[in-house]
Amino acid sequence: SKRPDWCSACGTPFAWTAAKIAAAKELTDELDDLSTDDREKLKQAIDDVSQEGPRNELGAARIKKLIGKAGGAVSKALWQITVDVASEAAKKILLGN
Repeated sequence: SKRPDWCSACGTPFAWTAAKIAAAKELTDELDDLSTDDREKLKQAIDDVSQEGPRNELGAARIKKLIGKAGGAVSKALWQITVDVASEAAKKILLGN
């Protein structure tokens, strides 16, 4: 079975999840096709999709839009990490399930 991404008691991300989120945010700075503002929106969207909550849908929509706008190998890597850290609800939106 898959190890948990978040502590069920306090909601804090485990170290491996926090590292993936940090890597995804770091990768956004490599997306030269995006403005600084878009990169900041993308970083916030990564936080929005990583936990269950009311901002899942907004975050997922922004990620699809901004990563789609960027294109290239970096965006593909960022997409994979983002889907990996996304909550179940956000994954359904991102993957269209």
